[in-house]
Amino acid sequence: MSVVLSEHLPLVATAHDGISKLRGLILQLAVMGKLVPQDSNEEPASELLKRNAKERARRIEQSTRRKAISASDITESTMPFLLPVGWEWSNIAELAEVIRGVSYEKSQASEIFRDGYVALIRGNNINATLNLDRLVYVPTTQVSAEQLIRRGDVVIAMSSGSAHLVGKAAQAELDLGYGFGAFCGLIRAYLTELHPYFGFFFQTPMYRNCVAGHGKGIGINNLQKGSLLAIACPVPPLAEQHRIVAKVDELMALCDRLEAEQSDAESAHVQLVESLLRTLTQSTDAADLASNWQRIAEHFDTLFSTELSIDAFKGSVLQLAVMGRLVPQDPNDEPAEELLKHIQSGVSKPEVKAIRNKLKALRSTADDEVPFDIPGSWKWIRLSQLEPEYQNGESSRGAGAGVEMVVLRLADISSGELSLTHTRSMILPESSVEKYRLRKNDILVIRVNGSADIVGRLVLCDNNLDAIYCDHFIRLQFREAAIAHRYLRMLGDSPLVRNQIAKLFVSTAGQKTVNQGHIGGLRMPLPPLPEQHRIVAKVDELMALCDQMKADLREARAQQSRLADTLIGERFQ
Repeated sequence: MSVVLSEHLPLVATAHDGISKLRGLILQLAVMGKLVPQDSNEEPASELLKRNAKERARRIEQSTRRKAISASDITESTMPFLLPVGWEWSNIAELAEVIRGVSYEKSQASEIFRDGYVALIRGNNINATLNLDRLVYVPTTQVSAEQLIRRGDVVIAMSSGSAHLVGKAAQAELDLGYGFGAFCGLIRAYLTELHPYFGFFFQTPMYRNCVAGHGKGIGINNLQKGSLLAIACPVPPLAEQHRIVAKVDELMALCDRLEAEQSDAESAHVQLVESLLRTLTQSTDAADLASNWQRIAEHFDTLFSTELSIDAFKGSVLQLAVMGRLVPQDPNDEPAEELLKHIQSGVSKPEVKAIRNKLKALRSTADDEVPFDIPGSWKWIRLSQLEPEYQNGESSRGAGAGVEMVVLRLADISSGELSLTHTRSMILPESSVEKYRLRKNDILVIRVNGSADIVGRLVLCDNNLDAIYCDHFIRLQFREAAIAHRYLRMLGDSPLVRNQIAKLFVSTAGQKTVNQGHIGGLRMPLPPLPEQHRIVAKVDELMALCDQMKADLREARAQQSRLADTLIGERFQ
């Protein structure tokens, strides 16, 4: 077995979820008799099963239920795989009893310990081992003696809202004296000799594959007791069980070390990428930037080998873009100062003036506090100086008569873009339709959400739409000459703006919000209009390359994972 693992350890361990799959491989090989050598001089498993049968009969005789689920025969045609000489097939019905969990009324439960109460294990307490977090307590009168967890018992989730969680199991290492909830079950082996081996059987891919598909239901997924009892279990000779357990413990410790080393390597990689990207954004001039970039470019494939690092690179691209260091300046471009004069030459609407007046105090104290230097042809401004028209979205939930109209919601935003795939409609007055209809180059600001990462995001409407927007958004409309709309959309994703938004939003009742004043007060660098278009073109080019890198990375990982799965599958045969 050591040769098998050493040959393929690098491939399996570095694949996506590789160490998890490696753990599964170890456990699967263990229950197939391929982890440690067999010894023909040892007592065969058939003798162990005879003792088990006697104990099973004695337990059934003493039980008040006096009823045992008959064990289904395992024939050669139904064997999952062939066992080594000295091993035997059995099933859970022959090896253990399954005990149902404690039922109780919600009013009987307490989240703190009280005299006369006992703790219950529930589904959220079952991982690879039992955790004792967030226990619930019920009166001891609700719990029978057989429902108290003993050392070696395996607690299993029998019901869950998630099919993936149904069947997850963990073995108790101590006599806990706790009960377990009605959505759980307890598997208690008839022979304590079976405990160590029996415990890790319920972690194997073989077991997980058996319970997959059984846990089905409407709204909640259930693993039926009969299905659990019918699961086939390979039983090694007792002496070999001890050797298997020792080898599994040894190899799991190796996996723990690999996991720790991998975590340390990932943390070091993140710190290295962040440090090197910081040198780009802190470059003092074009020559310094070129020099810093050259150092990164020489090791690009090594540095940007994870989705997290590629996202960090995207953030640096956006930061360089808004600093005026992504494309060269053209002295023939009309400076941003002149552009701003053109924008403000018209008569401001009353609501725009009102917001601008609210910002006067803010500008008077902060105009000199700029985050970084920008080219001479650029200008630091507040977004309100671009004279946008602000409009919060439609708050109505429908009218009795009017026009049926698509109303865009937060659910219709996908990857920062408007999606019309699963929209909803409602009847609205014609006046509302005209007021809130979305037109090309409208920019929607996400006004409210529970996630700080989403609030304040800008979404560009690329075309005239036969749709309006709900009150989770603020719409911004600009004069055509004001700004390249895609530049503003790009600016909204930059660290410069996102850091400002994080300091501005208001939290109430778990929701985070921004208002028109917040958005109008955003500080931003304004380049000459032609340069805005050049910046957008360069950013689009680089983002497309980053997206392709991510796609290639996912495909490479998928192939690596398929290779690892194939290898593991072959070893299971």
